Amino acid sequence: MKKKTHLGKFLFPFLFCIMATLSAWSQSASYLDGVVTTGTSNQPVPNCSVYFNSTSKGDVTGSDGSFHLNNAPQGRYELIISAIGYETTVIPVTSDQYPYHLKVNLKMKASDLSAVTIEPFLANGWEKYGSVFFDNFVGSTPNASWCRIVNPAVLKFWFSERTNKLTARADEPLVITNKALGYTIKYKMEQFVVDFGNSSSIYIGYPFFEEMTPVDADEKKKWEKSRRQAYYGSVMHFMRTLHSDLWQEDGFHIITKATQPNLEKQRVSRIHFNDNRKSDTFRMNTNGKLIPEKPMTYPNDSIRYYKKILKQPDFFTLYLSLNDLDSLLTTNGNGSKTLFFHDKLKILYQPKPTDKLLQSEIWLLTPEPIIIDKSGGYFSPRELFMTERWAKYEKMANALPLDYNPDR
Repeated sequence: MKKKTHLGKFLFPFLFCIMATLSAWSQSASYLDGVVTTGTSNQPVPNCSVYFNSTSKGDVTGSDGSFHLNNAPQGRYELIISAIGYETTVIPVTSDQYPYHLKVNLKMKASDLSAVTIEPFLANGWEKYGSVFFDNFVGSTPNASWCRIVNPAVLKFWFSERTNKLTARADEPLVITNKALGYTIKYKMEQFVVDFGNSSSIYIGYPFFEEMTPVDADEKKKWEKSRRQAYYGSVMHFMRTLHSDLWQEDGFHIITKATQPNLEKQRVSRIHFNDNRKSDTFRMNTNGKLIPEKPMTYPNDSIRYYKKILKQPDFFTLYLSLNDLDSLLTTNGNGSKTLFFHDKLKILYQPKPTDKLLQSEIWLLTPEPIIIDKSGGYFSPRELFMTERWAKYEKMANALPLDYNPDR
């Protein structure tokens, strides 16, 4: 009799082990490490912050200048290398480069003596302009009341009467605690300007998010709820839906401007001007004699209507809702997408017909295209200008890291 073999008993665990090993290797391969040094002698730089811009993934260099980032995010990111007294280094990184080994040499930061000599910073800058800075950087939304700038003393302010602009700088990362969303944010500020002349502001920098530890389960649930409220309808949410082509399903409506000729004015103009030119022409009466042609007369109500129409512009600006983005959005070979448009776009958000309609407006400053990644990040952030709701809400009080997942 042929002996039976129970191969399945041994094969399944064996295959499972292989799959588990491959999975573990794949995860372990998603890392980035390196060494940060300075000078020609490559001296190590300890306590240097190394993190993916606008995420919660980062590390601090050891005494030998080394760092290691496990579970590096997928997609395209900016790796920020920042240390006090050194120029900030920004390195574009894509996940297809993992595992990535870096050697970074930082340059000492040069003092901007010209700015200090011409316009010394204000000794009482925070006392005088602290509230202006807070409203334009942290925000004035309900979440802002739960936020605090821990180290305002690192900020220096300049005000130019000639340009009517306020400028702020910080040699060290700003530390913001946001107890509305449960994050501590370390923000490496590169630029902050408030233009009082046109009531606009701009700030550029590199935030790093650290999750706070909730005191209990209730606070954790509160933070999760507040984060979802901050996420839905935000720029990050919008950019993610553009990348996945789910913007309509998620409740976004994109409105573009179109110019259309005033057809009614053209019709009235032909009637009015052509008929009044007939005063120099003649017609034959019933007796066969030529008599001058009289201009056509109209009822008073028609004349009033014509005058009203003739005062209208020759062209109207119409706002049209887009059903597809084929003319604005293109897919790149690396999986990112390129967004480019002229004029302005109105972005409406209303996930349900009963929800309040939220409206924002965007345009490209240069204009140059922006690249959108599936994380919701876009490059360059300096290119996109926002007004209305996003201008108010897209500040630190409502900021979320790019690795945030509302379904998690």
